[in-house]
Amino acid sequence: MMKQLLNLRRAPMITSAPQFGYKTVYRWQRDPKFEEEKRVYAEKMSEMRKKHAKEFWERQTQVENAYLERFQTERAAKQRRDLDKWRTAICNIAMHTKKQIKDLQSKESAMLEKMRHLDLKKTKKAMDNKLMLDVM
Repeated sequence: MMKQLLNLRRAPMITSAPQFGYKTVYRWQRDPKFEEEKRVYAEKMSEMRKKHAKEFWERQTQVENAYLERFQTERAAKQRRDLDKWRTAICNIAMHTKKQIKDLQSKESAMLEKMRHLDLKKTKKAMDNKLMLDVM
């Protein structure tokens, strides 16, 4: 292509006799063959750029879709794990609450039973003491 640029023909055009202070002016002549090649090259490059841009955006779309699909599956799996974890935590809290209520009820019944035995013991002792005093 550079070779073709250098092949442009220059024809001298003398405006006046070459004297001191005057210079020879050259007029560029267009090369129709070169102009046609340049136009064809520009059209091909334009087509290639359009094709490349289209391929790039198609590939970019595929990459983004793959990323979104992977992200959605990972997010769904994480939500499922979180729900399982929260459900398990709720079940554990409920189980421990029931166990604690049962333990408190058993402690209360044991304390009431002890108090009843102590009451019976004190009542028996008081009756024994009263009988002793009555006998004396």
